[in-house]
Amino acid sequence: MKRSCLHCQNPLPPGEDTFCCAGCRAARALIEEAHLEKYYELRGGPGVVVPEAPVRGEIWLEACQEQLQKSKDEVIRLELDVQGLHCAACVWVVEQLFERREGACGVVVNPGAGKIAMTVRPRSFDLGRFARDLARLGYRLGPSSKAERSEASRGLLLRIGICAALTVNVMIFTFSVYSGLVEGPLHGLMTGAAWALTTLAVLVGGGPFVRSALASVQQRALHLDLPIALGITLAYAGSSYAHFSGKDGASYLDTVATFTTLMLVGRFLQERVLERNRRQLLADDGVENLYTHRVRDGVVQVVRVGELQEGDRLLLRPGDLVPVDAEAPEGGVQVSREWITGESTPVAVPGGAVLEAGCFLAGDCAVEVKARAAYAASRLAGLLRTPGNVREPGARRTPFWSRLTRWYVALTLLAAVGSGVGGWLVGRAPGRVLEIVVAVLVVACPCAFGIAVPVAYELAQGALRRVGVFVRSPSLLDRVGMVRRVVFDKTGTLTLGELELEHPEELCSLPPWAKKALGNLALRSRHPKSRAVVKALEPQGLLLEDASVREETGRGMEGIFEGKVCRLGAPGWAGEAKGADLVFSVDGQVKLAMMTRERLRHDAPGRIRELERAGYEVHLLSGDGVERVAALARRLGLAPERARAGASPEEKRAYVATGDALMVGDGVNDAAAMGAALCSATPAGELPFLPARTDAYVQGELVTGVRRLLIVGDRLQRTVRGAVTFGLAYNVLAVSAACMGWMSPLVAAVIMPLSSVAVVGYVIGRLRGVERIDEESAGEAVALMPSPGAA
Repeated sequence: MKRSCLHCQNPLPPGEDTFCCAGCRAARALIEEAHLEKYYELRGGPGVVVPEAPVRGEIWLEACQEQLQKSKDEVIRLELDVQGLHCAACVWVVEQLFERREGACGVVVNPGAGKIAMTVRPRSFDLGRFARDLARLGYRLGPSSKAERSEASRGLLLRIGICAALTVNVMIFTFSVYSGLVEGPLHGLMTGAAWALTTLAVLVGGGPFVRSALASVQQRALHLDLPIALGITLAYAGSSYAHFSGKDGASYLDTVATFTTLMLVGRFLQERVLERNRRQLLADDGVENLYTHRVRDGVVQVVRVGELQEGDRLLLRPGDLVPVDAEAPEGGVQVSREWITGESTPVAVPGGAVLEAGCFLAGDCAVEVKARAAYAASRLAGLLRTPGNVREPGARRTPFWSRLTRWYVALTLLAAVGSGVGGWLVGRAPGRVLEIVVAVLVVACPCAFGIAVPVAYELAQGALRRVGVFVRSPSLLDRVGMVRRVVFDKTGTLTLGELELEHPEELCSLPPWAKKALGNLALRSRHPKSRAVVKALEPQGLLLEDASVREETGRGMEGIFEGKVCRLGAPGWAGEAKGADLVFSVDGQVKLAMMTRERLRHDAPGRIRELERAGYEVHLLSGDGVERVAALARRLGLAPERARAGASPEEKRAYVATGDALMVGDGVNDAAAMGAALCSATPAGELPFLPARTDAYVQGELVTGVRRLLIVGDRLQRTVRGAVTFGLAYNVLAVSAACMGWMSPLVAAVIMPLSSVAVVGYVIGRLRGVERIDEESAGEAVALMPSPGAA
């Protein structure tokens, strides 16, 4: 039996016996410290893996806390966005953490809108501490930028309410005709009222489909809204003509109103799940929510980066983003260029050289730099303006939907014309021919498609949500069936952006005093290689002791312990060693030569092998150096020709712009490639820029999430094709009956909702528990993967 993580309850990776990652370990510790174990009871099942990434870019919190301190009010209301809320347990634990903070008065958490409204005593409430506690549990706060509900869903909900009320009244009026009222003033009143209300229902409910259909025709990219709009329009036109001609037998007003309402329900379901997924993220307003420290007249101010001008003095702390090209201070600094090149290892920048916009300051000390350009002219501004890959709502523009729409519309019109011509040729009366033609147009309306397909997509997206995969683009689950290549960025995608020792067991060879000295040197450094040493020593216990320690920029740490000079740093400076990139020496003698490597996501090797067995080409695309990329490819078992190093953003874009690639990345330097790829996905990181511009984002195990996305997409497409087949079979039978003259308004009013219920039941049965496919058996999951390019 597989063991599960004590926090998220997902399967444990090899070599772990309690927690799947450090993030889950920290989350569990906080819950136990605060005695909030009830959270697990309320959650009632597996949760989402808590991100391990360090929190950066929280300067806005300082500005907010400063405003709180300056407030003269006893109590104020503070509204913020929150990322990561999934269920009632999330709401409960956030409320509990808030209520235990000094200065907390009241809180309302809205998981649907992704917002938290707090009433606090401004001079005693520590917003920063509260935000850090939430971050330990996987929730992130941000400035209030989200709308409570988008205009799309609000408008659709209003239209549904109006159309539903109109439809019920139309049914009441037409019931009198079905009951035998065929003439007289009362008959005219009833049928006239039914026509008027149906007209209103078509005008209110048909608008979104007609506009979308016209747009698709203009762009020559047909999708399902075209037959829906055509069905509503022609069925209404035919029924209206029959009504004014006095042919009640050809008037399907109640069926037209019902069809319009059901189509609106389907569209609302589709929009609702996408909006819920988008609200899970902090809002991305580009530069609006990026802040930095500006020094003016000796005063440090928190300002938006968009306000920066050439010549401004900036105060950068370790971990801060360099928002504009700036001049490095005297003595130089170390920076991480992971946003620009994907390389997370810090590099030294000498004094007076250019600090590129988009770097992060490494090291342990804050520095003051001078801006060389305004923000508007910086490279970062250009990267943040990169368009995303999210297709417009409502568009299902894959070849399958285009072919289906084209043939469906053509055959519907052909059947209507053929039935009319056939009735005329066999000598039927004009009134009877009209009844047959209108019956064909009504029963051919794609009701099963319009309601069952949106239900299928909501079920699939809901299943993905439960395992931490959030779909943002309405057509993504159509396009994943066309994927042949899965292209991964390296740093932060397949790796965690951290280093680890290749052979941590070698630390056991050190005597206790040397191990203590090594730990103290590593604890005082923020360099990724030092953090790798700290992580390896943590199980043995680490204590920070008083010692004389200094840092040599770009070289390493030096300290005196028990009268001996100890160094931890680069080979050559700390001591000569071959085949190592980190050396620990005592009085010039090498005590330990270590080799670091990037820490892989624990699910990456196994999941990548499963993707390859399923027929996908898995590629590694990185801006990092050749040696690092080649080493990672060997660890993952990828062929050398499928691992490309040193790729610029433009080269990444060209690499994936073939119409068959799913691009998975996490940096601003991946944004151009994300926009050019067929599909895109990213981890839900600290900054919402990239997740807000991709088709999907993943909270938790990234590579597993990508695999689940492909599996669910395949099952969905199989289910949709089954529903379409059922709908086509129903339409063939119904149209045949209409052509033979066997269809009547009453029969149509009964069989249309019955067919919709049947196909929706089929969809629910097929997609129930689809997110657990790969938890049952890895072999079964691989067998269910799509044949690439099958869509």
